[in-house]
Amino acid sequence: MPHFPPTSPTLMINQDSSFFLETNNEGLSLYSNSNKEILFQLKEPIILAQGIAEDPNQIHLAYLKKTGELCYSIISRTGEHQNTTLGKLDTRNNRYDRLILLPVDKVIHIFYATSHLALPDVWRITHLLWNGQTWKSAQLGEVVHPRHPLYHILLDSKSNLHLLMMTFLGNRSVLLSNFFNGSYHIWAKRQESLSIPREVVDMAALITPSNTGYLFWGAKQPGTDKFEVGFATQSNMCDFMSAWRIEPNPVNDISGPWKSFGAFDSDGVLNLLLNTDQERLFQFIQKRWNFISNSSSNHSTLHLIQKTESVINYTEWLLNQDELFTPLFSSEIQLSFNLPENLTLEAPAIEVPAIEASNSVPVFKTSVVTLPQPSITPESPPTSSQHPNTPVPEEQENEKVYVSLLKSLDEKISEISESHKALIEEQVAPLPKAIEALTLSVQGVSEAIASFTQQSLETQQALHSLEEKVNNLIAAQQPIRKKGFWERWLASMKK
Repeated sequence: MPHFPPTSPTLMINQDSSFFLETNNEGLSLYSNSNKEILFQLKEPIILAQGIAEDPNQIHLAYLKKTGELCYSIISRTGEHQNTTLGKLDTRNNRYDRLILLPVDKVIHIFYATSHLALPDVWRITHLLWNGQTWKSAQLGEVVHPRHPLYHILLDSKSNLHLLMMTFLGNRSVLLSNFFNGSYHIWAKRQESLSIPREVVDMAALITPSNTGYLFWGAKQPGTDKFEVGFATQSNMCDFMSAWRIEPNPVNDISGPWKSFGAFDSDGVLNLLLNTDQERLFQFIQKRWNFISNSSSNHSTLHLIQKTESVINYTEWLLNQDELFTPLFSSEIQLSFNLPENLTLEAPAIEVPAIEASNSVPVFKTSVVTLPQPSITPESPPTSSQHPNTPVPEEQENEKVYVSLLKSLDEKISEISESHKALIEEQVAPLPKAIEALTLSVQGVSEAIASFTQQSLETQQALHSLEEKVNNLIAAQQPIRKKGFWERWLASMKK
């Protein structure tokens, strides 16, 4: 059975509310940062766990148990929760890492990386999608890294997903990117976006509410034992024609060992945390990177997840062990966790897309796997007179919108197909006449060649006959020329 390292805790931030997810060998606990009370607790060994505060009153959790059960829970601020088991994964022969959870309205995205014990450096990225009706699975490709999978997911303001994967190829690292359409739930074709002539050891990425993308990578400097941080930007992630542009390095000549780093946006200010021989904070102010603070203590890793307006950012950070549930350099990055006075504490309606526990998730060996269709849980808890599988009007309306979108897409595809068909027919129509004319021309050329060949044969025969006559005349004259003077004179007298 593979070795699974301890799971790092997670700090979830949404507006002025925050929640803390703590995991250990005995299970997990979810705390409210406002009063430090436990909202949800599970006493089973956990391999991976990740959460997000979709709004200030509701938290989504995804976690993988040591038994292989992949579970999903929704917890309210008052502690009410609903749980479901999505399926069972192979934890005996595979390692699992970097679990990412992105709930977007009624759609749920779950990402994780898998490596088999036989190929521990090759990580396969899997995407689980709840589209409001069924769970689906897709394989997004592989990355190569000896420690952990280098991939990142960005969610823009239009609910589109951007997959960024970094893999090492020989003497360079390659950034592979892909795009997921949030309206039609379709992945585009994966493409190579950047080529970096370095061995990249770590990466981080974030997106702002204005859809500006930022990419960071830590790389080994050639010929030395030092590291550097690379930096690239993309002006508009929603624009398909926009490309990554490499900027000057924020930091160079970093002494090892390399442990981790993270990037965080706080009120429009970019924060970069380096965890190497020291723990250092840099900020991007007035178009340049500035050193802000450092710490020589050995702080533990913290997953920092922030939802701002319509974008969600995941990053690695460090935990301040002197203050409970607080990230390192919290004052420098201007994070506050005060509970607003006017914030309601009423439990929101909870809806979890459920799958029967007896149905298990396959090992995802195929490119796309459709799981059994789950029942739809109503917005409010069902009463004795309400069947739990009866969809509420809002879900029915969402289903109508979904069907309408698909119908519109089919009509557009049909319209494009008919247009292309008419264009092809218009271009192909003159071809038969042109081919017929070409055939007649070829036949005429063949007849002309045959006539020319016949005339050539007749000319050769005439020349041969003329040659024979000339030879006969020459032969007749030769005996006369060979006679002597008296013989020629006597012959002429006889005439």
